[in-house]
Amino acid sequence: MSQHLKNWKFEKSKYMDIFRDPNSSYITEMVNDSFKSPDVSLLGFPYDGGILSHRRGARLAPDFIRKSFYNFTNYCSTHETELSGLKVKDFGNLDLNGEGSHIYDLIQSDVERLYKFGKVEIILGGDHSITLPSFKGLRRSVGNGNRNVNLVVIDQHYDVRDYNFVNSGSWLRHLLLDKNDKPDSTVILGSHGFRYPGYYAEFLKDKGVKTVSGHYIHTYGIRETVKEVANILGGRGHTYLSVDIDAVDQAFAPACSGSSPGGLMPYELLELVRELVKNLNLDGVDITEYSPPFDIGDITQKLAASVIMEVLCGVKSKNGVK
Repeated sequence: MSQHLKNWKFEKSKYMDIFRDPNSSYITEMVNDSFKSPDVSLLGFPYDGGILSHRRGARLAPDFIRKSFYNFTNYCSTHETELSGLKVKDFGNLDLNGEGSHIYDLIQSDVERLYKFGKVEIILGGDHSITLPSFKGLRRSVGNGNRNVNLVVIDQHYDVRDYNFVNSGSWLRHLLLDKNDKPDSTVILGSHGFRYPGYYAEFLKDKGVKTVSGHYIHTYGIRETVKEVANILGGRGHTYLSVDIDAVDQAFAPACSGSSPGGLMPYELLELVRELVKNLNLDGVDITEYSPPFDIGDITQKLAASVIMEVLCGVKSKNGVK
């Protein structure tokens, strides 16, 4: 266990016992610190030193996401999926102070170390720059130098801006140019809007990155999109999924560092995550760019927490955990 980890303790609302349904079971009953081999592990990276915009606050997101996550029941009525039986371990948050490359080094080493504790690692960001060291840590854990490790990104933006330092808008460029740790295949889902010049689209093509726009997802649906991703990856190797919450239309995810209209609908994001988990050999997932100070009625918080729930549904459906 890393000396930099801070335990996170769920604080139960005073209303939970008063209004508790005796027939309901909650996520809190599935999370246990004593699990030595959990099906899913949670880890928070409270860092937003890589944010390019003035809308900072993503460092607060891990605990805000947990507030909604731990109030969910363990039954999904959408897909009639019972989650009880899954073993979940919450490792708390990494203690991240300051800014700079040493932060990314800490993240990478802890992802690499903690992966052995869980079959699927869910990382709560944090700005999107945390995906760079998280992917590297996972690659070094499961790649062993000869296994394919792929990257699927759900994001409004390309995040390949031409900066010589890592930030939320350039992290993917740095990863793609890293000869040792770059993904074997990369797919970006949900891109939309008028934020990037064609120069960066050409850069992605040159690096072999496939992009599937939000318009494609709207038009052809989730199943066709997941088939397209599976065809691109070819069923090879391991996969890391990065979810930037700003891929969702800003009406439904107002608390983002760089949101805009025309994005995915919430149900599209949730179904997309679930189907990707079910159909890919997934080892890690992150949720980034949620900035609590800009939220309205906890809309974005609940959406981010629902992404975790859909990951759990996908794991349960795929593995048939009893």
